[in-house]
Amino acid sequence: MKKNYKLNTTELIKDLANKDKHAIEFIYKQYYPTVRKMLFKMGAHSELIKDIFQEAIIILYFNLKKSTFSLNCNLKTYFISIVKNLFLNELKKTEIKKIIFNTNLINEEKDFYTENTLNIDLEENEQLKMLEKALQILGNPCKKILELFYLKNLSMTQIAQIMGYTNSNNAKTQKYKCLLRLKKIYFKLKKINYD
Repeated sequence: MKKNYKLNTTELIKDLANKDKHAIEFIYKQYYPTVRKMLFKMGAHSELIKDIFQEAIIILYFNLKKSTFSLNCNLKTYFISIVKNLFLNELKKTEIKKIIFNTNLINEEKDFYTENTLNIDLEENEQLKMLEKALQILGNPCKKILELFYLKNLSMTQIAQIMGYTNSNNAKTQKYKCLLRLKKIYFKLKKINYD
């Protein structure tokens, strides 16, 4: 017999933590349309939306299993916040890959470009050169941490093991510090080039 989870969030949370099939179906049926509409408006394609939704369910499950878990809002609101964070992380990764590691920046066939597009590409190429130089100045271990995270898509736990950090939080802190240092170097180079 199916339970009425709309009226009983406590039961839904308990069943989700126990991987109950009906609870998971309820989440898909009730939350997916909202998530799909929201992420589509934010520019996500359908495959990415599905991936993020499934990853959000996994995160929700692991969070519910924690003894310290406490829900301070509606479960749907909590789930949507997980989805948004996942999507924003995906956006950050994509943008940083584009800028730092030269993904899809310049098309070889420049004959087809208008003058404006060519100017934009030349400017992006100049920025790319400065970022590559900034990465060289930054050096290791920062360069390696950023490559492991943004190019190889490794988790903080995996990066911590590879880099010899005690835990994923230390790796996350190092990545953050590395990004700040990279940004500082990049803007210093940009100032020198444009002054």
